[in-house]
Amino acid sequence: MKKRSSLAGSRGWLRIFLLFLPKTALLLLLLAALAALYLAAGVGLGAVPVNRGFQPATTGVEIWVSSNGIHADLVVPVRHRLADWTIRLPPAHFAGADASAQYLAIGWGERNFYIHTPTLGRPYFRHHRKSFFVPTPAAMHVTYLYDMYPDASLQRRVVITPGQYQVLISYITRSFAQDPGGSFQLIAGAGYTPMDNFYEANGAYHLFYGCNNWVNEALKIAGIRTGLWTPFDRSLLMHLPQ
Repeated sequence: MKKRSSLAGSRGWLRIFLLFLPKTALLLLLLAALAALYLAAGVGLGAVPVNRGFQPATTGVEIWVSSNGIHADLVVPVRHRLADWTIRLPPAHFAGADASAQYLAIGWGERNFYIHTPTLGRPYFRHHRKSFFVPTPAAMHVTYLYDMYPDASLQRRVVITPGQYQVLISYITRSFAQDPGGSFQLIAGAGYTPMDNFYEANGAYHLFYGCNNWVNEALKIAGIRTGLWTPFDRSLLMHLPQ
């Protein structure tokens, strides 16, 4: 009887606590729990490999998966017999680019955040918060590179077959919004530097499909080893040879 009385008393105190707990605090607790669940799902599912049998090609096309610590890009050769990106992404759109650039970093992300957040500082959540709750428009970010980024810990070089690269070309091309003539739609004046620009994109950004998921989907359909669901960049990098 004492045990039952003690249990009932505990429940009573819990009801009183919840009754008087401010609604804002309850909301914060709920958001914290959801954030923890999201983090656990991202880490757990990101660790589950897809395309387990993938082996880099001995000869073929060199691509990279490159991250700034949060957001990942696909990096492809500017020119290859299968794709000359200067035709649809002409260096003339980029004040500092010319024909000697070797690589093109291409990413997909939330349009408002992308354009208004050149660095990951205080505005990060201010520009990103709407996309946490509802799907928002996306944009493509394109950067001409004369050489690869210096931080090797955040990059993975992968050699793939021409057939796999053709799959990536088709996937990247479909991600760009195009006018009736098939041209990619430049967002004028939105780039951070003379080497980069933004273009209109297809698809919508949301909590369960973001920039890293876009790269993840590309790797999946091309048969390259990656994670099952990768909202975080590390879940992409961990599956590729360093």
